[in-house]
Amino acid sequence: MADATRPRADYFLQRDDVGLDRVEHRRDAMGPRPAVESAASVNVVRDDAERRRAVTHYAMIVVTMRGAIIALVVAASAGCSERPRDPLQLDRNILTVDNRTSTDWTDVEIWLNTYYRITVRSIPAKSRFQAPLDTFVAGFGQRFNFHSMQVKDLRLTGKLPDGKPLEIKKQFEASGLAGVLRGAGGKQ
Repeated sequence: MADATRPRADYFLQRDDVGLDRVEHRRDAMGPRPAVESAASVNVVRDDAERRRAVTHYAMIVVTMRGAIIALVVAASAGCSERPRDPLQLDRNILTVDNRTSTDWTDVEIWLNTYYRITVRSIPAKSRFQAPLDTFVAGFGQRFNFHSMQVKDLRLTGKLPDGKPLEIKKQFEASGLAGVLRGAGGKQ
């Protein structure tokens, strides 16, 4: 306890307070008395200082786990809804055309970088068409070389059953300096 005869600063923990007391530890080390005596009397705001807290550590863990489980369920249910897929998909050297509509596409031409092209008589409704990029050919017979050329433009043109024209253009995300300038409001 604090010395009542003269006022002085009492430090909570001093060098001599840290150590091993074999006699104390041989008895009940987890006993009811505090490990460090307080330097002054303490005014407890609550009426019962020994009463357990309303929210225990276990209860906080349970609440956090329930919140995490709810978040996972919401995320999983949002992920289960079918997102609209891009009809023109590139995966390395393979182009996949995904006709998810209920109508057939006829007289289909697929243009790569405005010079290289392949043609397909039709892509039926609810089906896919795949082609390696190396099969795209330019007007004088040059083939697209996937290993040394970059895909910058990809378009599909065709006809719907009622004779209306169909045109789909793949949207590419700008990368490098072009993407930075576009994000900052710059023009291309």
